[in-house]
Amino acid sequence: MTHTTYLTKQDLMIGILILYIFNSFNIVFVLSYLAVWAIPGLYTSIFVYLKSIFFALFGIFLLLSLFALIYSLYVSMFKKGILGKHLFKFTDKEIVEKTDYNDTLHQYQSIKRVFTRYKSIYIVFDNNQAHILPYRDFKTKDEKIVFLKFLYEKSKEYDFIFKSNIEFE
Repeated sequence: MTHTTYLTKQDLMIGILILYIFNSFNIVFVLSYLAVWAIPGLYTSIFVYLKSIFFALFGIFLLLSLFALIYSLYVSMFKKGILGKHLFKFTDKEIVEKTDYNDTLHQYQSIKRVFTRYKSIYIVFDNNQAHILPYRDFKTKDEKIVFLKFLYEKSKEYDFIFKSNIEFE
């Protein structure tokens, strides 16, 4: 099965934010929670205490999200092969990605999770790498559903997380 996608800056920005939310939100929450708990006696009311936890969490998360977004846009300006045309070949054992600048091979065992959000399919690997496949690059809805079924079957075979907001079973 082959698929061609054209990744734009908008796809990259939305994708980075979504991936960052999924990868770091729990870590930021736990660290913020522990940081506030480690300073005993500063809060007299549980409401004030919970409100400060929320603001600390939200502030840290916003700063880290902004940094991730700026960094990804900066890297995409200088590293060739991130934006533009990507040709994917999904075989029984691996995913092969080809661009004008590089060829990448991923085994299905290295997939951490696959999910669909905001009109894109995200394939996330163990090494914090991800592929973004926008829906617009599928010629028909049926082609997209066949592709999602293929990934779903691979998720059962190779035991990675698969979440989709599209019904196909």
